[in-house]
Amino acid sequence: MERATGGFDTTVWHLERDGRQYALRVFRPEQISTLWRELVALEAAGGGGVPVPRVHAVGTYQDRPALLTEWCTGRPLLDELRARPAQVLALGVRFGRCQAAMHRIGAPVNLRTNWIAWAGPLEPSFAAHLERLSGVRRPRLLHLDYHPLNVLVQHGSISAVLDWTNAHAGDPRADCARTVTILRLSPPRGGTVERAMRGLVELGWRVGYGPLERNMAPFYVWAGMAMQHDLAGRFSTAELAHVHRWTAGWQRRFQTDP
Repeated sequence: MERATGGFDTTVWHLERDGRQYALRVFRPEQISTLWRELVALEAAGGGGVPVPRVHAVGTYQDRPALLTEWCTGRPLLDELRARPAQVLALGVRFGRCQAAMHRIGAPVNLRTNWIAWAGPLEPSFAAHLERLSGVRRPRLLHLDYHPLNVLVQHGSISAVLDWTNAHAGDPRADCARTVTILRLSPPRGGTVERAMRGLVELGWRVGYGPLERNMAPFYVWAGMAMQHDLAGRFSTAELAHVHRWTAGWQRRFQTDP
């Protein structure tokens, strides 16, 4: 047993027993609802054909909720992109197709639906506009943290989609906008080569996902606000200035042509 990662929300341990490998995700004591939400999302995603870890056990130890799953093969898409730069576009296409498959899955009824408020404090009129835009659609399964570190690749194919703690039922346009902001804006942004790779991944993702709807501006505004809210405690205002500028640009466009 060895520690694999220690993210912002959970700690992951790599276990091996009798020749089999497992991942043990340990949550904070107050995150029992987060664990159950992840279970609901994993069941829905797996039932819809999205590759996700198989769940072996759920339990609690010293008030810490824990989830035992299979140890998924492959390595993070980000590592694969850096190791095989000639395959960036092809991998980006597969990355997009996988998210498109996710958005064809109807959201389970017991998954939370408050994706609009999840972005942090919003102007009531803007939140109401998003509600109207998405209210006529059947809610779909949203990951809301779909990026190259939460997707594993093996032999050129997506082998697993991980970390469903942000899962919601809602409008797929919000999930797409969230992925765009992470690909383009998440700090640290790196140098010219890193930004070029991000651009190629996004291009491949767009090809694989398929055409986005024209009325994406309010969802880009929402996603930009969500990123600022999510990263406010980890990065300074100066480090998030580019996110603010990007969001403001889409906000002006939305206000001109809502």
